[in-house]
Amino acid sequence: MGVTMPIKNKLYLLRVVNKKKLKGTAGMLFYGEHDGIVVDDKKLVCWTLELPYLDNKNNISCIPCNEYKIAPYTSEKYKDVYQVMNVPNRTSILIHTGNYLKDTQGCILIGSNVKGNRITKEIELLESKKAMEKLKTIIKENNIEDLVILDKVKKKVEGLDGYMEIQRELEY
Repeated sequence: MGVTMPIKNKLYLLRVVNKKKLKGTAGMLFYGEHDGIVVDDKKLVCWTLELPYLDNKNNISCIPCNEYKIAPYTSEKYKDVYQVMNVPNRTSILIHTGNYLKDTQGCILIGSNVKGNRITKEIELLESKKAMEKLKTIIKENNIEDLVILDKVKKKVEGLDGYMEIQRELEY
């Protein structure tokens, strides 16, 4: 007789489509016991901001869509944040506070809200420290060790048998 393993809680970063062509890559960070393809809007943790995807190049690109381990990390500059582990050809990828693209060299920034700046044409995050506190609580309470980065998800659609693949769009 086999043992059924419980589904582990994970973080899911869904990168959103940038219709306004603003600089940066916004995303929505969710958590839950999903199988990696279903997103529950009630489990939204925060918004994210990353560099655009430029072939995973150091200091100018966000990291590729994939599943990664995360671990607590502290340094002199970044206290009590999270490191994204085993990113191919990259090191020191963190999840940390920051509001603007200038605050990252490939890391994932988090904030409680997101907006587009009409003057700089960049995506900006708001209330980054508040988002970090929420993220730390959720990771600790749910024993989360995994981050799945996606650019598309499947969502249950009423009236359909099964799931429909969707991309989220960022609108301002």
